[in-house]
Amino acid sequence: MRLINIKNISIISFIVAVMICFCNVAFAEEAVSTYEISDLSITVDIPESITVLTPKVKENEEFFKNGMFDYIQTMSKFRDNNDVLYGKDWRGSVEFEISVIPNEDKINNLTTVSAQKQEKLLDEMSKQNDVMNISLYSTENALFIESSKSVTMIQGITFSKEYFTVYDNKNITIKLSSYNTSLTSEQLAIVKNVADSFRIPEKKPLVLSEVISKSEVFLFVTLIASFVVIVIYKIKSAKEPKEKKTNSAEQSSIKKENDKQNIADEKINSEPQQAQISENSENSQISEKQSAEEDIKSSDSDEFFEEEHYDIDLEAAIANFEEHTERKSRNTRKKK
Repeated sequence: MRLINIKNISIISFIVAVMICFCNVAFAEEAVSTYEISDLSITVDIPESITVLTPKVKENEEFFKNGMFDYIQTMSKFRDNNDVLYGKDWRGSVEFEISVIPNEDKINNLTTVSAQKQEKLLDEMSKQNDVMNISLYSTENALFIESSKSVTMIQGITFSKEYFTVYDNKNITIKLSSYNTSLTSEQLAIVKNVADSFRIPEKKPLVLSEVISKSEVFLFVTLIASFVVIVIYKIKSAKEPKEKKTNSAEQSSIKKENDKQNIADEKINSEPQQAQISENSENSQISEKQSAEEDIKSSDSDEFFEEEHYDIDLEAAIANFEEHTERKSRNTRKKK
């Protein structure tokens, strides 16, 4: 029986180990392309073995001519699934999707919410019928809810691996699907690596020059606003005395016109009264004259005049009585 040379075995083992190491390095360093997710400025690295399309793809491009993608189906993915990235591997055995939709639970960032809310969301998602297993998965830049799903349809069963997170009030899902065949470990590694490459844009600290510039702009705007307020106040203050003076002159003019009108009205009203007084005075004189004549006549017949004893001039008596009456009327008018 021929013995195996131990030295040869050692050499062969060393060669195999080196080859395995090189294979692992080659697999780990598979070429990737960086893509930006929507308008969130989030980037992910996707292996070049996955052909990725964006919503801006045109119908006449080579992807649709070679039969790898169907244009109508691809547009449906973008429209109905809210995909921002959609792709397939070179064999067409798996589909890769990244979708973005608004968050309805008012969660801004899954990483920053409380542990209670994270567990509540995890519990709600686990109750979905197609979920097989679910758990939290944390990376350097984000916190994901990792889940495996199995969906039965008319065409068959769809197996998928999903990484779900929330950032800037947006639900972001990284998904890899296979039809009628469970996902292999290599395929599961692909979608996991994409989740690991999930990068959120860093907030750049303000540079001193930017701070000074913003301060100067704020100061300038404040000065302009103050100047405008002062000008408006001056204009308004200048108008108020003129308006008061104008109003005073108008009121004085109106008062004078009213006084004139009142004097005219009093004059008009007094004329009929004076005419009535004059008429009443004349009537009174006539009445007194008539009364005197009657008294004289009565005296002539009864008491004062007896033809056989006195010879009095009647006309002289009437004249004296008229003179007396005239003096009395003048005195009455003077008193009034």
